Amino acid sequence: MDLDLLIAQWSGQLPPGCLLPAERPEARPACSHKRCHRPVAIKRNGELAKACQRCLDRRARSCRRRRAFFVAQGGCRRCAYRKRAEGDFLCARCRGDRDVERAQKRRDAIDAAAIDEFAAKPETAHRTSNLGCGLSP
Repeated sequence: MDLDLLIAQWSGQLPPGCLLPAERPEARPACSHKRCHRPVAIKRNGELAKACQRCLDRRARSCRRRRAFFVAQGGCRRCAYRKRAEGDFLCARCRGDRDVERAQKRRDAIDAAAIDEFAAKPETAHRTSNLGCGLSP
């Protein structure tokens, strides 16, 4: 590997002699909303979105307002659509989903602890059993 490239990767800079491609906003398609003609936004993974950033932000604000309204009317805090149980802040379906997620996290933590415990054991020589010698119990 080239030393200059390796140093550039570690430092988070471009290697010498490398030029960034010029980004042309006219190369991106227009926003899909009716009255908006701005270029579409770029997602975190580099793909093109269907709408511009301003329209995406407006929709996110609208969704937050709608969810807050439903929660204020007695909706579940997680999904905001179904009625929550009496004295609870989640509906039955979201409570079940959350319990399943918590159980999965617990199992993953137990598995990780078992793997760590196994990895911490020193290497031992293999001990043959009677079965390996051809004797049956």
